[in-house]
Amino acid sequence: MTITLERNVFGDLYTFGRVKINEIAISLSLEDALRSVKVPKQTCIPFGKYPTIWDYSPKFNRHLAELTGVPNFSETKFHAGNEVAHTDGCPLLGMRRNGEKIAESRMAMDVFHALVEPAFKRGEKVVTEVTLAPDYVMEARNPERISDIMAVITSLRLKDMPHV
Repeated sequence: MTITLERNVFGDLYTFGRVKINEIAISLSLEDALRSVKVPKQTCIPFGKYPTIWDYSPKFNRHLAELTGVPNFSETKFHAGNEVAHTDGCPLLGMRRNGEKIAESRMAMDVFHALVEPAFKRGEKVVTEVTLAPDYVMEARNPERISDIMAVITSLRLKDMPHV
């Protein structure tokens, strides 16, 4: 199973995206800001592909999908929440956007769990791929943040370009 976190909106303090399971969009996501240098609990995880496990979270008192091998991050789990202050560096799921927040997070988590939990229980390999949407939008207004976001996106695109 492949979970795709496709980022498509970049703000000064937030990052929105779409969550897909095996290429089918199931919810929206809200994360911390995209930054070239990590600021603890204020930076979204780096673009990349991460093995994902089904792990018990004492904080949420339930099993959650956890991305492993994320550089300089630990306990990176998909969980419920409505605003950037709830992320702690993790992706939040929601059914719709409300300004700089997401809404109907518990509903999104129920849908997400209904789709991923059986795969984990069957022992299926689950990977989360964090990608850039081709139709991304820049909502950041701070010139320094815009420059930093564009530097990260440019470096990502340069890595993906074929080398001659």
